[in-house]
Amino acid sequence: MAKITKILHFFFNLVLWLCAWVITGIGIWLIVDPKLYEPSRYIDTHNIVTAAYIILSQLIAELQQYPYDDRARGFIDSFQVKLSCCGVVSLNDYQRYGMSIPSSCYLTGTQFLNQKGCALALREFLELRSGIIGLLCSIAALIQLILIALTLMLFCAKKRNFHQKVPFD
Repeated sequence: MAKITKILHFFFNLVLWLCAWVITGIGIWLIVDPKLYEPSRYIDTHNIVTAAYIILSQLIAELQQYPYDDRARGFIDSFQVKLSCCGVVSLNDYQRYGMSIPSSCYLTGTQFLNQKGCALALREFLELRSGIIGLLCSIAALIQLILIALTLMLFCAKKRNFHQKVPFD
């Protein structure tokens, strides 16, 4: 029984180690992927939910400054291209502020408009990534609970073997 427990202990430790590296790899991927918008480029925050609210409020402010400010244009265009969206809520935001729809709202190399607003696109982006990370963390937590149980079993087996031997007869 102790030998099987040791083998299971080793196996689950290996799986836990691999899960940790996968989670680390996904974290690095989210930071360095040049195809994705990185909020920390424009705001300095580590809380992704707070960052989402700040970005959305900044999107609205920048959208109003779009015709007048090159930095606002760069921010909005970058956001719309990276997330394949148009406007904050929808492409009607530009009409609401009396502006024409910019080229960054069109799918790259086509005449088709992105119908999705950037608020929804950002929410989907964050939900997808947080779901992946949450699943991997849940798996790692389950493996850790199994390892705790196996460690206790191993400890009890060793203790039982120790008490069964009589060292001084």
